[in-house]
Amino acid sequence: MEIETGAGMGGSPLSSLAELNRLFGAWLHQSYHQRAHSETTQTPAARYHHRATDAPPLRRPGVEALRRAFLWRQTRTVTSWRAVSLLGNHYEVDAALVGQEVDLLFNPFDLEHIEVEFHGRPMGQARPHKVTRHVHPDVKAPTKKQPVQATGIDYLRLLEAAQQAELGAAINFTALTDTTDGDDDQPA
Repeated sequence: MEIETGAGMGGSPLSSLAELNRLFGAWLHQSYHQRAHSETTQTPAARYHHRATDAPPLRRPGVEALRRAFLWRQTRTVTSWRAVSLLGNHYEVDAALVGQEVDLLFNPFDLEHIEVEFHGRPMGQARPHKVTRHVHPDVKAPTKKQPVQATGIDYLRLLEAAQQAELGAAINFTALTDTTDGDDDQPA
């Protein structure tokens, strides 16, 4: 696997996802967290760490809530045959929903798995009856991009080096020497 850093702007190829994550972490800490936001006039790191002491703790969504947040949603009316259609595909739903408007929640990259909601309550999965389209038409196949002229500057690796230098300065291991007379090594 080769990934070009710097969006094709002269970065060197990456050999693994772990390397990409390490470089992303360096960019996040060295660049993004250090620049003031135009609206808040604070850096993201300062805003996060200097919350009011009486503020409630930050709530973080669970994995399931995040997954559902990125699903697409379409409203359909269930036919008398307890079916709904979506982008030319036909799905069977619970018979209790006949004549009702339901929300179909789906990943546009996988139209074979559709979740059904009625008034915000989950009503199970829609069972594929006739699937002719497996992805949403707005999902485009990846295209090959033309290479951009390299600048010779590897921005992410420069940020990584700066982060490593900062981490080394934060803990000065060479200054951690024994300040006693050196008699600790001798038995008493």
